[in-house]
Amino acid sequence: KRRYSDTDLALARTEIRDYYRNRGFLDVTVSQPEKEIGEDGRLLITFSVDEGLEYRFGQVSLQGVTIFPESAFKDALGRIEEGEIASAEKIKTAGQVIEDIFGSAGYIETSVDPVIHTTRESGAADITFVVREGNLASIRNIFIDGNTRTKDVVIRRELLVVPGDVYGVVRVRRSELRLRNLGYFS
Repeated sequence: KRRYSDTDLALARTEIRDYYRNRGFLDVTVSQPEKEIGEDGRLLITFSVDEGLEYRFGQVSLQGVTIFPESAFKDALGRIEEGEIASAEKIKTAGQVIEDIFGSAGYIETSVDPVIHTTRESGAADITFVVREGNLASIRNIFIDGNTRTKDVVIRRELLVVPGDVYGVVRVRRSELRLRNLGYFS
């Protein structure tokens, strides 16, 4: 027998909502679960779903970008094609690509918030990526601490960044992944 906690049910509710949002039902609502015991003694859990309309992508735009030309974001914005089903996952991915463009150039703490404007009559979802540009940062020092068995040089050769470099978020993320893949650290 499996026991279900309120956390499990909340997670299931979120997964159901995300399933619909990734298929264009951006206004979907999923009720709190109703629980009852069936005739066979099993627990029945029911979620009520109101799908709402299925939206398709409309206009896509950027707001707040001053550092780069809009053409630098062609790849990110090209992931969202007008007329295709408005997937929340595609919106999230495009926003992450925009953040990575800034992060790769050393602009830390850049935030990208997608604002979705839906029109029920046409079923269109216009997306505006509101960008708050971060500050340019560079790497001053890299400190390696807590390693007792592995020499610093082994760790440093896996790093894709060095002091004096512009802080590239993507290179730092890849460096961390390379260190984890060594299998030396818990």
